[in-house]
Amino acid sequence: MTILSLYASEEQKRRYFGDVISQGALFASLGSEPAGSPNSPRFYVETSLSKTANGYRLNGEKHFCSIGTAAAYYFAFAMIDGTTGPRDGLVSVVVPKGTPGVTLSETWNSMSMRATASHSISFCESSVANEHIIGAPGEVVVGGVGSEYVVGYAAIYLGIAEAAYEFARDYARTRVVKPDTRPISHSPLMQRYMGEMSVNLEAARLMSMQAAMTARPGVPERVFALQQAKYFSVETAMKVTDIALRVCGGRGLLKDFPLERYYRDVRAGVVMFPSTDFLLLQIGRTELGLRVNE
Repeated sequence: MTILSLYASEEQKRRYFGDVISQGALFASLGSEPAGSPNSPRFYVETSLSKTANGYRLNGEKHFCSIGTAAAYYFAFAMIDGTTGPRDGLVSVVVPKGTPGVTLSETWNSMSMRATASHSISFCESSVANEHIIGAPGEVVVGGVGSEYVVGYAAIYLGIAEAAYEFARDYARTRVVKPDTRPISHSPLMQRYMGEMSVNLEAARLMSMQAAMTARPGVPERVFALQQAKYFSVETAMKVTDIALRVCGGRGLLKDFPLERYYRDVRAGVVMFPSTDFLLLQIGRTELGLRVNE
């Protein structure tokens, strides 16, 4: 939606935002590809657009198409044939559901985020009209707007960590293990666990707030803050769910409790693009004054 609001024409905005308001239309965002690496410092897109008399032909395969079964539109990145890189060839494409040549394969059978139904989608000679192209080639890369979604990831993983903390806290307050007569919250070890989780959560909240309020979309300072926030929120979520499991013990593994889902879901954060290794690489390059690759 950020890319549409910044780069779509007024006619495109009226159409797509109008569908969202009047029909509740959902957009599935397609970025990941089989050829991509979550740790690569380079942005690589194999999905291609070839020019035709009336528009373009779209070919390629995308992975992790969350809510794809319910979406009215697929929002995808593709490279125009004959271009040399993202700065001159990357375009955003809106493909309506039901377009010929678009196939959704129900491949999602994941340890984490099972409810997202992030299936795979392939495009085979799918016709794309000119009015379905958003902005000019490379505009998203040059503007740095593609990083804006990262603040959402930071908030999601922080939210899961907060839920795990609250569950562990309530569990400790009420769980009594015989022959003791008091809840396990009276144990110094449990108190230490709660303190460690609390401090890490507060640090992650402050970092995410800083990222959300820094400058304006696309500027280097904001991109840097977003990268730091996503990295730290994921690391915090991993740490907090680990500690929460120790608080709850073996019962925390049971599907009777939500903690086992929290524990599984946050494991996706380290590889969900931008991955932890990619983020640390970019953050380190920025701190050293080196050029950050798209």
